[in-house]
Formats: sequence, C-alpha cells, structure tokens
Amino acid sequence: DWGGVGFLLEGYERWNDKLPKFEAKNDELYAVYKIYRRGEKVSQDEEEFNQLTPAASDELADYFGEFGSFIEFKDRFNDFKDAALQRFQKLGGGEEIEFELWRKMKEWSLEDFNKFYDLINIHHDYTLGESFYAARGDMLVQDKLSSGEIVLFTDELAKNELNFLQTELEAGRITQEIFVRLQAEIENDVGASVVLLKNHKRFLVKKSNGTTLYATRDLAGIEHKVETFHPARLVYEVGGEQTEYFRNLFEAARVLNLVENESVNLTHVAHGLYVDSKTGKKLSSREGAASVERLIKESIKYFRAKYDQRSTEEFPLSNEEKDRNAKLLAVGSIAFNDIKQDKKFPIAFDQDIEKNIKLFEESGGAYIMYSLARARSIIRKSDVKPADSIVVTEDYKDLSEEEVSITKMIAEYPRVILKSASLDGPSILAGYLLDLANAYNSYYEKYKVLEKGKLLYPHRLLVTNAVAIVLDNGLKLCHAEAPEII
Repeated sequence: DWGGVGFLLEGYERWNDKLPKFEAKNDELYAVYKIYRRGEKVSQDEEEFNQLTPAASDELADYFGEFGSFIEFKDRFNDFKDAALQRFQKLGGGEEIEFELWRKMKEWSLEDFNKFYDLINIHHDYTLGESFYAARGDMLVQDKLSSGEIVLFTDELAKNELNFLQTELEAGRITQEIFVRLQAEIENDVGASVVLLKNHKRFLVKKSNGTTLYATRDLAGIEHKVETFHPARLVYEVGGEQTEYFRNLFEAARVLNLVENESVNLTHVAHGLYVDSKTGKKLSSREGAASVERLIKESIKYFRAKYDQRSTEEFPLSNEEKDRNAKLLAVGSIAFNDIKQDKKFPIAFDQDIEKNIKLFEESGGAYIMYSLARARSIIRKSDVKPADSIVVTEDYKDLSEEEVSITKMIAEYPRVILKSASLDGPSILAGYLLDLANAYNSYYEKYKVLEKGKLLYPHRLLVTNAVAIVLDNGLKLCHAEAPEII
C-alpha cells in the first residue's frame, strides 16, 4: 500500500473521468494498474510497439497523450513516470492531497480484500501495511548512516566493486553477460545508501534520488516486530522468486543489529503460484484471487445441490444448515487442496470451473470430511455417552491387525504435527490425514461397531472416537472445518 503507489495516484488523478466505472472502487485502481503496466511494456519494447493495433494505439494515446513513433510514446510514458515519482515524493512528505487520496485507496483495497477473506473464513489479528513502516524506515536509514552501519555507495566503492568484477570475469567465474548486468547495477547504485554484505554484495536501502524502497520498509518492519512482539521466529510467506531478496534482507538485518545473533529465527517460506493449467502461465495475484473467489462461489452451489438431491428424512437439515455445510465443504476442499501440495511447486488452475470443483473435491478434503461425518454418526447413534468413557476389557492381543495399525497411526499424530511445523511442510499433515481416513474407511467396511445402536465391541467405539478427534483437529489445522452432518 506504499511502494510504487505513485503511479496509482497519478493515474487515478489524471484518468479518473476516462476510467471504466465499477461497483467496487478497488477495481478502478486495478484498471489504472493494467493501463500503467501495458504502457510500461510497450515503452520498453519497440517490437511490441510496432504490433499495436490501431484501437490499442488510440487507447494508449487517450491515456498517455498523442504520439507518432516509438520514441514519442516512450517520452510520453517517461513523463508519466516522472509525474508519478513526484506524487510519491509528495506522499512521503505528507502533502494533504496525495495523502488523502492514498488513504481512500487503501480503504477501497481493504474493503475488497476483506470480502475475499470473509468468504474463506480468514480473519487477521493485526494488519500492518507497508505504509506503517514508511516514516520509520526513513529514520532507520538516517540513524544507521550516522552510525556507519549503512554507507553511501561512493565512486570509490563502485570502482573497487568493478575491479573485483573484472577479476571474476578474467578468472572465468562469471560470464560476460553477468558482468555487464552487474556492472550496470554498480553504476546505477552510485550515490545510493547501501548495507555492505559478505562476498562483495550490497543491499540497497535508499536510491540516489532519496526515494525509499521495499527494503527500507522491510528492515523497519523487522525492527518493529522484534521490539513489539519479541518473537522467536518471523516467517515471510512469499513466492519462491523472492528467495535471494529475503536472504539478503535477513543478512542486512543482522549487519544492522536489528536482530541479535540467532535470537530471532528469520525464515522465508517460499511457495509456488497459481498457474493456468493449459498455458502454464502464472496468474496475477488479482487473477488468482478472482478465480478462487469464483471457484468458491460455484463450489458452494455444487455442494448445496447435493443436499437438495437427498431426502429430508435421511438428512433432516434446515436450509440454513445446508447453506453453512455447503460453504464449509467448498472452502475446506479448496484449502485442503492447497495445503496438500508441496508449496514449493505451482498449483494448476483450470479455467473450467466445474472441472476444478471436481478435482478439488477428489483431492481429499471432502473425502476426509465425509470420513469424519461417518465416525461422528456412529458416535451419535451409540448408547454410550461420552464415547471415551468406555472401560475396555479386551486384551490387546485380541485386536485385529487393522485396529493395531490405526492405533499406531493415531499415536503418530503429535509427531506429524511437529514434523510439519519444523519443516514448514503442511502437506505432511495433509498426507497423514488422508492415510488415516483411508485406513478408517477400510476398517469400517470390515468391522461393525454398532448393531441397532448397541455396541458389539466397546474398543471399536474408542478407535472410532479417537479417529474422529484426530481428523477434526487435523482438518482445522488445514483450515477445513467439517460439518457435523454431511
């Protein structure tokens, strides 16, 4: 809600009367974003410019100003970028017009985001946006410049780095292509504020023109969270393409003494993205959220329709209960599908919503919920209340092989939780729950627990009750709450 917001401010002010109107104001901001990104792409590639249709060319001219050639369009776009930078600098300086517009935009975004989070039953204790750390980040850089922990990247430092690069190139440790790229970065960083890292790396925290960066605010965020919450661990759940950035961020935080030694574990948990199943192209955050929102709404209809196909005598639920259950099944199935995947890899998303619903239902979340509902049904029908009050007289030697196996699986549950947590791998838990549900369903088909509500073998009710407790608890950890009756 801060970095890069200059182009949103400039675009909204400049194009407000031309933008398509939407029910949600945040969609207008997305329209500004798409126009800006389209202009940026065309301004950086003459071939892209030459492929513009007359209609596309007219649209760009409507937003950025008339142009007759690639060079002219590039100039128009750069004029816009300069104006956007000035907007951002005014925002950073607390100018009233920019600040009030930014505040409104933030409210529009949060309103839109919260609709989505409400739909998937997620609520946050704190929402501290990037802007929360804007002023603090600027102050941090000034303080650390004074102490010498942050330095100005001078011509002399740049010369040393270029000499080192030349040595690496001559020794064959880097290619000419990498040399040219790093050389351009060194020259571009002259005059900027940087944190010097190991192995001739530097972490840029303020540009030479005085503009702050994500890094500035991320460092301030670490400082604030450590001081405020005294955490044992800070986890950044961000896409895998940011791995190097977070490695450098964490090293910079330690160089600046924002975190003492290993007192706080700074962790980047990398994850893949939603991609189009046909093209393999990643969906933008906006496209991904919109697709998932559409998927959830259609999934709710899908599960609700299943209830309507059943008799009221078999499933005596009110319409409100059916609606609630359908939502739990939809959200739980989709959440479980995400958690079941190894998060390092992308998740394929098919634009055919019906196909997606069936795939997600079959991925296991709904299956585990059905298994839990079956176990709960047995417990409800039993004449023993509560189910764990039974005194078992059978000798363990009399247990079947399946009962021994399930008992051992249940005993493993705490270790599975610890392993999932220590490896940041919730898919381990998801796999375990699927295995337990499979084992219990096989057991249920082979061994009767009740006969007209009467217990045949008391220990089987204890097994059933234990399975129900573990499945219920495990599903909740996977953000999948199971309905009592399915």
